Amino acid sequence: MREQRVYRGTIEVVDRKGLIRTLDESGVLRSGTFKERLLAVLNEIVSLPDSPDLADARNDDLALDLRVPAYVAGAAFFGDLPIFWRPTVTVMARLRHIETGNTAFYAKVTNRMPWKQFISAAISFRRAFSLGPQFTEDDLEPLLLRACHEAIGKLSRSAAITTK
Repeated sequence: MREQRVYRGTIEVVDRKGLIRTLDESGVLRSGTFKERLLAVLNEIVSLPDSPDLADARNDDLALDLRVPAYVAGAAFFGDLPIFWRPTVTVMARLRHIETGNTAFYAKVTNRMPWKQFISAAISFRRAFSLGPQFTEDDLEPLLLRACHEAIGKLSRSAAITTK
């Protein structure tokens, strides 16, 4: 039996809407670049060749699609009143048949900042003196990497695949 080939599929970070997005990306020092940063990290870590054209694809070729449908950075302030939620990233990964577009395997992983790290950051010196945002893109990146690792691990265990 020949090995299945796995290619790079669609990689996307979904636009957020609503109050959490507004609170997450508000503040003087916020750049509003969460989506761009997460997308750049995803593109950097996926080192697979791009999917071939349908004419060049074998019937057992697969594409790896990664999607971040939800993420939150972690804190907002209404005047002096703090409102906290743990930084969280959700990753949906799927292997789909290139020829048909049908999903072969699917995994969804949500990764949250550990409580100890969250509490430590929430009561930090930086926040006490308003020296910057409570949580930044740098806090989301390790969560994204762990979620991707777990999701791809689940896919590979399900599919027992090798990449070429």
